[in-house]
Amino acid sequence: MTPTGQHAAREASPWATGFAAFASVMMTMLGSFHAIMGLVALLNDDFFVRLPNYTFRLDVTEWGWIHVIAGAIVGWAGISLISGRVWARAVGIVGAFSSAREQAGAASRARALAEAVDGRYAKDGEEAAHIVAELVSPGDVVLVMGAGDVRPVGERLLELLRTPV
Repeated sequence: MTPTGQHAAREASPWATGFAAFASVMMTMLGSFHAIMGLVALLNDDFFVRLPNYTFRLDVTEWGWIHVIAGAIVGWAGISLISGRVWARAVGIVGAFSSAREQAGAASRARALAEAVDGRYAKDGEEAAHIVAELVSPGDVVLVMGAGDVRPVGERLLELLRTPV
């Protein structure tokens, strides 16, 4: 503490500054992308695919307005974050936690999405590996991506592909 009873200012860590700058750029970009998606929904009702049994019974116009407003808030928070605004930090933290949270009923939405695009739904990594093993041909490239540790899915897929039929 200084003689006046105030805490001395600390120099910001280069890592903290870098992460804050990265978060600021990402929030600005993502907010802009969401606002643009909302504008597209407002200007063209037929641009986005409507799935049956959608959880939030919204039409495309309502969905568009929500994305325009939320996108503008997140984008402005991203711009404000670089100047150290506390409210912008709160927006970033709430956004990160709400995005990372597993949603109830995610399997039924994933199944509906797969059906809407004529895809195939797999309930787990084992089933996904078997489905992909049936679909690939020699020379195909398969990229395994997902939230969490998907390495076992890729390893199981390789195991299935190496096993003679």
